[in-house]
Amino acid sequence: MRAVLVVCCVVAALAPVASGATGTALTITYDDDSGKRGERVRWTLRCAPAGGTHPRPAATCRELARLGWQAFRPAPENRACTEIYGGPQVA
Repeated sequence: MRAVLVVCCVVAALAPVASGATGTALTITYDDDSGKRGERVRWTLRCAPAGGTHPRPAATCRELARLGWQAFRPAPENRACTEIYGGPQVA
């Protein structure tokens, strides 16, 4: 089974420009692709300040800040998928 991480909803909540403050709110759904009903895990993540149901909100917010918008950039259309992932192997 391969792991599939689906960001089902990405909402950037921006405060008024005059204040200069910004915040981020994400809903993240993880599906192990087993086809079993109820195997999906859903987290919420808020940054600035860090919170939500994600198990490591502060570390995840720091990583998102480090990566910036490129964390959600789609792969170029002319790039082939090598299907490399760290999931279990079955022979």
